[in-house]
Amino acid sequence: MSVEESKLNHRVKRQSIKENFQYIKKGKKEAMAEWANNFNLQIFEQIQEIYKKKTKLNLIIVPEVLCKIYDELKEKGIQLIAFLAQGGQGMVFEAKKKDEIIIVKCIQIVNLEKTEEEVQILEKLKGIPNTCQLIDSFNSNKKNFNFQIFKKYSCDLKNIMECAFEKKKSFLLNQIIYISLQISQAIANLPNMFHSDLKPSNIFYDDVSKSFDLSDFGATKEFKDGKSFTNNVGLFLYQQIISDNLYPQLKFKALDLKYRAPEMQEENLNLTKKYDIFSLGLVILEMTLGRFIDNLESNQIRKGNLDQYLSYDQAHVELNQILKLMLKVEQTERIAPQELVKKLNELKEIVEIKFINSVLNVINDQRLQSMIQDFKQYFQEYSFEFKENKTKLNLQEIGVQVQLNIKQFEDCISQKNGWLILNLNESQMPNLVIKIQIKK
Repeated sequence: MSVEESKLNHRVKRQSIKENFQYIKKGKKEAMAEWANNFNLQIFEQIQEIYKKKTKLNLIIVPEVLCKIYDELKEKGIQLIAFLAQGGQGMVFEAKKKDEIIIVKCIQIVNLEKTEEEVQILEKLKGIPNTCQLIDSFNSNKKNFNFQIFKKYSCDLKNIMECAFEKKKSFLLNQIIYISLQISQAIANLPNMFHSDLKPSNIFYDDVSKSFDLSDFGATKEFKDGKSFTNNVGLFLYQQIISDNLYPQLKFKALDLKYRAPEMQEENLNLTKKYDIFSLGLVILEMTLGRFIDNLESNQIRKGNLDQYLSYDQAHVELNQILKLMLKVEQTERIAPQELVKKLNELKEIVEIKFINSVLNVINDQRLQSMIQDFKQYFQEYSFEFKENKTKLNLQEIGVQVQLNIKQFEDCISQKNGWLILNLNESQMPNLVIKIQIKK
């Protein structure tokens, strides 16, 4: 170790002693009791530190408040076990209730009416296939947080796409149809509303049921006249995202501009579910290309320059024709959700027929029937490869480290002749003994 490194190490450890001085003064018993009371605080402080190193961002909710949330949820039988992600005004945790693993979304209530409106939308989605189902929702005791309970999913579509693209693996045509059908059906079945923020990270995958569900309805708009939504708010958000002048601290990161439909920036246009169809079209396009498109490319597509970005793979010829209908610049010319579901089902049948014809003269009837069944199964229970959540931080694992730190500190403390003595060994700080007289 260099002299400079040694000095730095010395300063850091002296600072650590200084920070713990208030505990030492009170005597060993009192010090350890107070430290134990702050156990959860230290865990959340560690989570904030690790998360900041990974993302350069602070947690939306400060550790002191997270401790209160932790205790309040624990009283309701919900044990937070891991931090997963954050965005907008909320944080997402993995939790345990009895023997069931669940997801808890903690949302800061800035506007109570807006929060209640979001919960009402989630209530209306109950029973709608391929949408993320709300299990329970309740506000904190002080009405400053809303807690939403959902089932645990394996990952999101962005994770699956990243995993495939990094390995230079293309999505099979039947995989693309499998995903597209489920999400287009979800859009078609949305009751009197459209999602407005459809993107890969808002499509969740359950590896057990092999299903894809549309999630995160925080930006969802309900149709006031039963058919459309007047785009005054959307235009305002678009202008602020571009200029970033009015609310630079917010930056509207929850709304992904890359997947927006062209009509977002048009004033007084009545938006419909076709807005989501455009967004889904961009997601499907990325799966056919085997890569994510960038903002410049999505802008060109919004201007009508789609052809140069379509896949050249012969397997995607029919799908490209559907994409052209989904990515029409003019909303009125774009394919409607129910019509899209119909066309995707027709394409599914075409793919099945092509497969049957390709093997018809090669194998016997019994083997053919078995292969056809296996092939059809790909449209129902296809397994997708995904990665572990990069931002997931396990509270128990971090807690173990905090406990080790407490134990090391406790082992250093002893009492002798009315003095509280903190002895640090060579690994902690060479030749340093701190003696503090205990107040009687």
